[in-house]
Amino acid sequence: MRRKKHNPYLSPQHILSTLSSPLDASPSRQLPRPHLHPLSSAQTSQPYSTSTASPQTLSIFDIPLIFDQICNTLSYEDVWACMRVNKLWNVLARPHHWRSFRSTSLSCNTTLLSRIASVNVPLVRSLDLNVFHTDMLDIPFANLIRLQLHFGSTYRAATSSQGPNKALALICRNTRLQELNVHCTRQLLQDLDSSVLQFLYSSHLRSLNLEDIGYFYLDKVQSILAHCPDTLQELRLVFRNSSNQGYDGDGNPIRLYSRATAIPRGLPNLRALTLDIPEMEKPLEVVVCDLIQSCPRLQEINLLNLSSLSNILTSLTKNTPSVDTVSFNRTQHTSEADTLHFLARCSQLRSFAMDHNFELLKSVVPILVDRFGSTLQELIIYESNVHQDNHDFIATVLAHCSCLKKLSIGRSYQSTQKGIALQDLLEVEWASTSLESLSIPIKEPFDQIEHDRLLQEWRQHRYIYLDPEEYDPDGVIARSKVLVDMLSRLYRRFQAQSRLPYLQFAWHRMWHAIPLEFVEVFSNGQLTERRLGWMSLFPNTLCKANKNAQSAEKRKKEAEEDRALMDKLYDCNISVVRVLAVDPWMDYGDNKDNEVDYYDPSCFPEDQEYSAYKSRKERCVSCSLPSSSHAPTMQSRRQKQVARAEDDLQA
Repeated sequence: MRRKKHNPYLSPQHILSTLSSPLDASPSRQLPRPHLHPLSSAQTSQPYSTSTASPQTLSIFDIPLIFDQICNTLSYEDVWACMRVNKLWNVLARPHHWRSFRSTSLSCNTTLLSRIASVNVPLVRSLDLNVFHTDMLDIPFANLIRLQLHFGSTYRAATSSQGPNKALALICRNTRLQELNVHCTRQLLQDLDSSVLQFLYSSHLRSLNLEDIGYFYLDKVQSILAHCPDTLQELRLVFRNSSNQGYDGDGNPIRLYSRATAIPRGLPNLRALTLDIPEMEKPLEVVVCDLIQSCPRLQEINLLNLSSLSNILTSLTKNTPSVDTVSFNRTQHTSEADTLHFLARCSQLRSFAMDHNFELLKSVVPILVDRFGSTLQELIIYESNVHQDNHDFIATVLAHCSCLKKLSIGRSYQSTQKGIALQDLLEVEWASTSLESLSIPIKEPFDQIEHDRLLQEWRQHRYIYLDPEEYDPDGVIARSKVLVDMLSRLYRRFQAQSRLPYLQFAWHRMWHAIPLEFVEVFSNGQLTERRLGWMSLFPNTLCKANKNAQSAEKRKKEAEEDRALMDKLYDCNISVVRVLAVDPWMDYGDNKDNEVDYYDPSCFPEDQEYSAYKSRKERCVSCSLPSSSHAPTMQSRRQKQVARAEDDLQA
């Protein structure tokens, strides 16, 4: 019988039977007393009442805060299900249904959306909007807590002047705004005036995210930083990855200002700071150092794409003693002495992220283990293009960091030895039992499995892998059993990690060469296909491996035959012209990978070997051509191309 698909969301009937029942477990007589709720328009409607006669018995409708807290944690689908229970539930859940509104597409018609949003303006708390939807900006949203502004293309930004002005007016209308995200700040900075700065100074913002900032508006960025409120806790500044030169209204070039104004006041409550600056110049570096000096309680610092960290690390060392989360991603010219001095001044470190710099890792990891082994919870090493690939520090971190929750190591694809050896990972005892995320690369096993020899032994003795006493201890099957034993030990090690949902291991391709049947038999059924998938390991079955081996052997044999035939043709002084095969899905003349040897039939000896070669090539060409109406056109192009090659041969 076909199983019924499980619905992850609650049904309206289930919600009604679960939450509409009295909170008191004792049964009592139902009385038609209406529920009191400030948002209910049917407070005297008797059919929807579920109150009881006992004064100790309450329903969730008698305490509005309970219902509001429940709806705040529900998803959009669950809130929609609450609206379908009955009329009273529809009235109570409607404010939470309209708490978030999003309209960012440039191609949609916003006329209907603006009409719907105008009716529910007082209910919207979170707004995600495109600035060039001017009709949506005219809606008087005034109760927003979160606002996110998107911009369209540069052409639309140049042709539309009402969008940025209306967006600034929308920001100034919402005095309760706590989170502001602007994804194209350079468009708003052109029209920035004193009213916006005054609003920022008197607002209660907690999070400010400014992306795509132009370097030539540095003075206005400093004005924004100088007028940020004391309640600001998160700040993110992302500059454009382009030239530092801009143009004014008359078309004259504008260079980066040396230093317009200093930051006159501090940000006492700022906890998290993110800076993404692809092109760091001296004036901007001075501004960043001033910003760090104005944040004495900074706890999280994220530095992305910075070309120089020396002065910034010095400022962090002097002014931010309480930093516990540090991230250096895609940074260049990172001084080892400055990094070590900064880590030495940190009192406690919970999260650390950096690029895979081999020379710097050798000095940083011992300090992390010795000083912060009892507090470090996250260690992230981003992927890098370095040729050195020494992952011995992974075992050191696992053996000494007792509070570790997340370990993520980027894989270096340019290295020949990728990752850490599995036997080295199993030799150490892990200090942490609360791992939540583990992503590390595993390099090839010390005993490599030759696919051909493994299948050859299995074909000769199909029963030997079932009985350990029958197979050769020096054979490939015996070596695969050793690797399966290591996988079993690794799985038992992970059984002690109760908080680990799944592994994100990057296994070397040789680990996938072990057949699935061998893994299940050698592990006594402990490592099933589902558990191997949980470990991010997906080996092929014997049937699939045998089929792949036969296909590879066939391709190898055909390649040898083609090579022998080409040698025979060259010995007979017969030249072969290589031309491009016709591919209807690519530009003509650009398909350099699919090359086919064309020839003049009168120049080749008609033997059996050549006939087989010709028929095989004709099948390949015929299969590559489409079966649609464009096939005759492609065929004519190929014939013209072959004729052109024949003319070149005759010339």
